[in-house]
Formats: sequence, structure tokens, C-alpha cells
Amino acid sequence: MRALVAALWLIAAAAAAGLALRPAASPALAAARAQAAAVSVASSATYVSLRAINAALSFAQEIEVGASVVASGNVQPFKWLEPVDDTVERVSSVVFAIAVLTGLLSLSLGPVTAVGFAALALFLAGQALRTARPGAVPPALARVLDESLRLGLALAILLPIALIAGEAMGDWLTAAPVAAAEARVDEIVGQAKALIGQPGASGEAPGWRETAAAYFASAGLFWERADALLADTATLVGSYILRLLLLPGLLLLVLWRLVRAFDGGRGQ
Repeated sequence: MRALVAALWLIAAAAAAGLALRPAASPALAAARAQAAAVSVASSATYVSLRAINAALSFAQEIEVGASVVASGNVQPFKWLEPVDDTVERVSSVVFAIAVLTGLLSLSLGPVTAVGFAALALFLAGQALRTARPGAVPPALARVLDESLRLGLALAILLPIALIAGEAMGDWLTAAPVAAAEARVDEIVGQAKALIGQPGASGEAPGWRETAAAYFASAGLFWERADALLADTATLVGSYILRLLLLPGLLLLVLWRLVRAFDGGRGQ
């Protein structure tokens, strides 16, 4: 009977070692990467939208400078758009950093999970030795094996679960405000495209009169809705941070404390 149990421990150790060599075979890792990719796609789309607005505002200021030299009496100055331009540029930099962080997280999940499964394989192999030959494992090695179990659970099991559950929970909690913020940002992006002369919703290039009218209307809109634009982008950034860092980190901490509590109760 003891030999059979030891053989089962060895089979489990071999499976963990296989997942350490091929972490992509882990269903939890695939799901965690998919959740990280969802945040990456959303943050990248927000970054593109903010850069479109930033380009429109920069274009407006360039037109103002050129026109002030050629026909300063015929064109109203638009230097008051500069604070809005600077704010959008800073926020877009934060969104870009979040997109890069999400990509880094997605890439690092594989190696981190592989280390976790390797630690689990070490613990399971040690359990096989403990079962087959009781007393053969010295106390120092036993402590190493127990710590390998904790490390393996944290990296290979708890971390992907925390990422999956945290992202899903964050998406559910912020779905309504994020959808409203994205709709308002998309509306301002449409005005930005009109400002720089890109085709609007009809797909047709506007004439010079339509362009001039859209230019003045869009410039005024940017100033009037600067506060709303900042609030909406802050909502989007907060949603990404909540889904990517805060909720997964909190869930990982809770799961880890539960594991430690169970391990402490088992050792008593």
C-alpha cells in the first residue's frame, strides 16, 4: 500500500514537472493570459483615442501659430487649448504604461508559472520519498519541501486564479461606468477627427467651409468638455488598475492567508 501511494506521488510529481517544462498546457495560465489580453486591448484602444485627441489639439495650436503670422487679425487664438493638450498627453502616457505593464504581465506569467510547477514537482517528489522511506528526509530538507509547496501553490495555482477572478470581478463592477466613459471619449474622438480634417461618420472628406466650422466647433467643445474628458479618462485608467493590479492583488493576499491558515492548522 505504501508503495502504491509513493507511486501516485511520483506520478503527480512527473505531471507537475511536465507543466513546468510546458506551462502553456495549464488551463489556468491560458485563462489568465486571456484576461490580461482583454485589459491590454482595452487600454490600447483608449491610448489610440487619447492620441487622436492629442493630435487634434496639437494641430489646432500649430494652425493658430501659423495663422497668427499670416493673418493674425482674421483668426482667433487657440492657445487656451494648451492646458487641455498637456493633460491629455499626460493621461495618454499613463494609459500607455498600463498597456506595456499588461503585456509584460502576460509574457511573464509563463516563466513564473513554470517556476511554481517546478517547486510543486520538488515537493511531490519529496512526498514520494517520505512515503516510501519514512524518516529518510532530514528536518532541514523537510522544511525546504514544505516551503516548495507554499511557493508552488502561490505561483502556479493562486496567482493565475487571482488574475482570472480579479479581472472578471473588476470588469463586472466597472462595466456601466466604463461603457459610459468610452462612449463619451469616442464622441470627443469624432470631434477630433473633424478638427484635423479626417472623414467623419459619412466617410466623405469635408469641404473647406465644413472644415472651418468643424474646427471652431471642435475647439470650443474641447474647452467646454475638458473636465468631463479628464473624468472619463480617469475612470478608464482606474478600471484598468482595478482589474489588473488591485483586485488580483487583494484576492492573491486573501488566498495566500487562507493557505497559510490551513497549513498552520494542519501543523498543530
